[in-house]
Amino acid sequence: MGKRPVRPGNWLITYSDFITLLLIFFIVLYVLTPDIDKTVLRSILSPFKGGTGILTESTMIPPDQLPERRRMEEEWQEFSEYIEEQGLQDEVQIDLMEEGNRIILRESLTFESGRADLMDEGQAVLDQITYLFDQSVSEIEVQGHTDNVPIAAHADIESNWELGSDRAASVARYLMNVTDVPPERFKIASHGEYRPVATNQTEEGRRANRRVEIYVRYNDDPQSIEPGNFSRELGLPEFPSPSVEVPE
Repeated sequence: MGKRPVRPGNWLITYSDFITLLLIFFIVLYVLTPDIDKTVLRSILSPFKGGTGILTESTMIPPDQLPERRRMEEEWQEFSEYIEEQGLQDEVQIDLMEEGNRIILRESLTFESGRADLMDEGQAVLDQITYLFDQSVSEIEVQGHTDNVPIAAHADIESNWELGSDRAASVARYLMNVTDVPPERFKIASHGEYRPVATNQTEEGRRANRRVEIYVRYNDDPQSIEPGNFSRELGLPEFPSPSVEVPE
């Protein structure tokens, strides 16, 4: 009489059933607990709602925000590619941050030394930035920064404070003129020489400190976002929209 084949993995089925039942038991106990935090409960249950793994994109980002997040990321990627194509990597820095995206423009691209009149090269880059402004933008803050070299005595501007402020206002004014972003969503500030990112002891460091920073902040509520780009109504070209194939 032949021996029954040994299947050492059979115990895993019983073990997995036991673990599942144990998990359900503790979830039921938690649900029956008075004054439970429903937010915590949803975070516990979310990894088990569909999908084959826990670290999926749909569990890390709320599903209703995914299309909007992808669209914004692709538009910022388009802008980054434009900067690389124009060879402006040393003049423009792009930082994608959770609280809002930041664009840093060096003085050599935007202003002549000691002046606050936008140069044509800077205007061209600002035109590209406007393609990123849509209905989801809640605030655009422009900050002016300088080095610590005193303003020349014969200059119209009295100090680095005023220089930073005038440059921030010049950039904000240009953006308001070429887009349809409501003026109340703009904000300007001047830090003058007091927030350097490099040493003022070298020319290279002073060059890095002379900059304009643009912070683009967005609505937190994805339901309040309306389709449409602020630059479209003014006839400006826009980045190509990402193509989405819908299965039949």
